Amino acid sequence: MPYFEPEDLDAALENAVNHGGKILLDPVEAAPGHWVAIVADPSGAKVALTRISRQDP
Repeated sequence: MPYFEPEDLDAALENAVNHGGKILLDPVEAAPGHWVAIVADPSGAKVALTRISRQDP
């Protein structure tokens, strides 16, 4: 499954739904600061969308 990190995870999820996709997994924190959501396009192809909080050293 391909992973993408959009600038705005919430906006990307909304855009996917507005274009006929489905959210299969709402955003969950898979690791500290790493959020993952899974969406399917209208034909059922799945894509993971991520948001990673990066801290400056």
